[in-house]
Amino acid sequence: MWERAGRGLRERLGEVDSRFTGGPGDGERLAREWAGEHHGGLVVVVGGDGSVHEVLNGILSAGSGCLLGIIPAGTGNDIARNLGLPNPQVGPGSELAPGCRRLVDVGRAEFRTPAGELVNRFFLNSLSTGVSALANRIALRMRRILPGTARYPLAGLGALLRSGPARYEVRDGEKVLHRGPALNITIANGACFGGGLRISPGSDPADGVLDLVVIGPINRLRAATALARLRSGGHIGMKGVRAGQVRGPVVIRRDDPDHPLPHILMIETDGENLDAAGGGEVRVEVLAGGLEVVGIGARD
Repeated sequence: MWERAGRGLRERLGEVDSRFTGGPGDGERLAREWAGEHHGGLVVVVGGDGSVHEVLNGILSAGSGCLLGIIPAGTGNDIARNLGLPNPQVGPGSELAPGCRRLVDVGRAEFRTPAGELVNRFFLNSLSTGVSALANRIALRMRRILPGTARYPLAGLGALLRSGPARYEVRDGEKVLHRGPALNITIANGACFGGGLRISPGSDPADGVLDLVVIGPINRLRAATALARLRSGGHIGMKGVRAGQVRGPVVIRRDDPDHPLPHILMIETDGENLDAAGGGEVRVEVLAGGLEVVGIGARD
């Protein structure tokens, strides 16, 4: 993909400084270093949602006002899907050109790790805790035996069978939005996660707000039905599923000392797995128009 994309980018944009990741964290480090030296420049990432997530955190932590270009080359490509960016397929003879330039919102999460370290993470898609966070970890372990997006709903079913509801409190400022058991809590900036599963079909990544989706303590049969309806967004409106806009800052706290993992609160954001302190809080806010995105795609 990069061999083809790189030629097109050089033809269109002139000199391109290409750098390659060798492992987790490299994308964030490389983007932060480059953005720190090129205020207002364009950083193009070729990769999946995890790579985009790392580069996003790199350029925003540098505070340099860089633009982000995306050539989707992953499995789920939900960030590109939610932002309406061009199809990732780059065929022979295609021309690559900057386009689809727009301001989009960014989510920011703050929490402490089980070791007590204060962490800030930016995200474009969503942040989730509960069943979907466990499902994402299962899906990552399945990728060698089941490539492609089919593993995400299967991993969701596996997570349903392995876990049950936990108790949470969710606040938007001083307003309590949820208190009690829930299977899953998602704060969404975009409509899809998990390779096109429409967890929050009404979300718009450029409307200046986030959306909260709470799947309550429904039984496993209804939970499996909700999972099956995620592809179309049909779980919204089911009994036990609540959704609505939040302006934040939103605070999620697990209020469940008897949880099997009392010291760890599993989080999934943009397909990346993170651990927060089980007895702590996750604070989420929206940075309205916090990033300018440039679509880099194929043209006939």
